[in-house]
Amino acid sequence: MPIKTVALKQLRKSRKRAQRNQAAQSALKTLKKTILTLIAEQKVEEARRLMPAVMRRFARAGAKGLIHHKTASRVISRLTKRIGKLSPGRAGTSPPPPAPAPS
Repeated sequence: MPIKTVALKQLRKSRKRAQRNQAAQSALKTLKKTILTLIAEQKVEEARRLMPAVMRRFARAGAKGLIHHKTASRVISRLTKRIGKLSPGRAGTSPPPPAPAPS
């Protein structure tokens, strides 16, 4: 254990911040699991309603440094893509055109 009072205060601050960060990361994981469950159960409308909140939370976590900003972007992109695949007729989610027949 540190002896100096300043070191003790830094230790208290560090523990408090670690606890806060762990809670925030846990909340992100729970939110991600929730939306993945909705996608797995084919509940497209509910997943689509929840997606803006998920995007906001992940973007904010990336901006704050809780997770890397590129990780946040990647998670948002992958979730959006999966929701898009479930709903046909949405922009940018149509299947690729068939390959031309060999002649």
